[in-house]
Amino acid sequence: MRFLYSSILVLVCCVQSVSAQTVIRGRVYDSLDQSGLPYATVGIAEKHFGTLSDADGNFSLTIADTLPRTDTLTFSYLGYEVEKRCIADIDSSQECLVGMRQQPYQIEEVTIHSGKVRHVKIGRRRIGNDWFSTCFFYKNRLETGEECGVVLNSRYDCQVERLSFFVKRNFLQHAKFRLTFYTAEKGWPKSVLGDRDFHFDLSDGYEGWVDLDLSDCGVYLKSGDFAVTITLLEGKHSTPDSKSHLGGLELPMSISLLSRYTVISREHAMGQWVKDKMTIPFYLETAVVKSWSGDSAK
Repeated sequence: MRFLYSSILVLVCCVQSVSAQTVIRGRVYDSLDQSGLPYATVGIAEKHFGTLSDADGNFSLTIADTLPRTDTLTFSYLGYEVEKRCIADIDSSQECLVGMRQQPYQIEEVTIHSGKVRHVKIGRRRIGNDWFSTCFFYKNRLETGEECGVVLNSRYDCQVERLSFFVKRNFLQHAKFRLTFYTAEKGWPKSVLGDRDFHFDLSDGYEGWVDLDLSDCGVYLKSGDFAVTITLLEGKHSTPDSKSHLGGLELPMSISLLSRYTVISREHAMGQWVKDKMTIPFYLETAVVKSWSGDSAK
């Protein structure tokens, strides 16, 4: 009988634990034209917890009731001012509407070498005969907002012209991704570079080299470390009922303790970054900048 009472108590606690949560639903939009902001980031940065809005700016975020009501939700979108809302001030029974204002972005003046332009490739350019591969965007979760990429280093100030990476196996029928550049500090992504989103799609289980033309995107990098990542915005598996694999995108990798590059990833928007000392076929083609705001390039 004591065992029965204990079992019932455990069951009650489990039910209470599952039900002790609040769902906040809302919409993130441009405060001027009221248009929804697609794939805006919503969450609590300090808790490494968040999600993305959908293509129309709508979002849904489940928050445990154990979370302090004094915590603040952060709403961010590239090219817009960050908005914040205290959880205690949000009525979960109503739609949370968040209007965001565009933020002017000042591009520093740069000068490209006249005459013959010097082109530099940064990252790993060969596939190799590696036995190993690393998989992102797993079938058993397919979490929008999952992000992966590499930390690289440039010896020069440069303008990004192209990005290429190799997909060894692709179990996604269709997927939309966001490309993001960050400054890096001590091997970790820090601040987003630029003021524009760059999206691209992979369809029909595409495998092989993915080449993205970034010459018109105005992405400039100063010498030193930086990070470049891809984020899953939408995804659909090619075999949703199959249990034969757990794959999403498989990228060939080479493990090396002496590697100059680092693979970084996080499972969802605002999640905790993790990194591995390995290399994957992932590189940039750049044009060296002659001067940056009047200063000579290093």
